[in-house]
Amino acid sequence: MTLIETTFHLLVLSIAVASIAWTCTQEEIFREFRDECHNRSETANSLLKRKFYYVFTCEYCFSHWVTLFILILTGFRLGMDDWRGYVLAFFVIPWLANHWM
Repeated sequence: MTLIETTFHLLVLSIAVASIAWTCTQEEIFREFRDECHNRSETANSLLKRKFYYVFTCEYCFSHWVTLFILILTGFRLGMDDWRGYVLAFFVIPWLANHWM
């Protein structure tokens, strides 16, 4: 893939991640779900459960999980054709997505 193609894919994927993460964590359509997750993130009896529910209330945290799903779905790698390309993409895509948000 050329540099221009890679840059284009990186920008498109980061916009998709930003859109999904913002919609799920901020928009009115998911308010009831988000309020319930917020409540459970404060009242759950174990740390693991509190952190699990918190993910759905924080666009930064949620963007990493969306990125993981997008990378599995698309197979996009950044720079290298091995596992290091996935690791780079896993950190660069949410970084860009959070700038879009």
